[in-house]
Amino acid sequence: RYVLDDVVADIRSSGHNVTHTCFVECGAMFSKAGPVRLRSLGEVFFAQGAASASESGTYGTAQICAGITGTVDLSLPTDTLQSALEYFMRVPNFRGIRSSPTDAGLAILEKLGVVFETGLGADTAKLAQKFPSLKIVMNHCCFRLPTEDDGGKSLSQWKRNVAAVAEYPNVFAKVALQTALTVTVLHSAFRKLIDTP
Repeated sequence: RYVLDDVVADIRSSGHNVTHTCFVECGAMFSKAGPVRLRSLGEVFFAQGAASASESGTYGTAQICAGITGTVDLSLPTDTLQSALEYFMRVPNFRGIRSSPTDAGLAILEKLGVVFETGLGADTAKLAQKFPSLKIVMNHCCFRLPTEDDGGKSLSQWKRNVAAVAEYPNVFAKVALQTALTVTVLHSAFRKLIDTP
């Protein structure tokens, strides 16, 4: 459970001038009723509710959930997928989708101007090349923590993958950290990238 009051408390205690936050799907607050393909829309409505509350100024000046990424099954038939996405696009702060990619699904996102959020893998550069007008956002510093010390192999692979996607102007990196362990490891490995004056 992590709701608006928790976000505001973290911002106030952070020591940073946080002006905006985004929300990325986490499998929470799905609707219990309605078509299965649209139940994940409940999560987007939840985030939009937090955004609307923050716009009142009651919770400070930061714009909470200024951008919202939801999820939907990208393997749905194209007409069904496009219809579902049109519901998502009616939510004011909705920006993108994070889900397992399919070529047909990514083509619909590209057509509608919806952002695709993903991790960084060996095939990310291929997706960027295949869908040049699709904005691709890589999550969590583009880095997946190894489950154990692998002698730097993960970091070396990360460097190769980043170099590959850096060739494409439609790929963006989001510096977002998810756990205390991630913060510790990434701060050590990428200190010069993360630290700011």
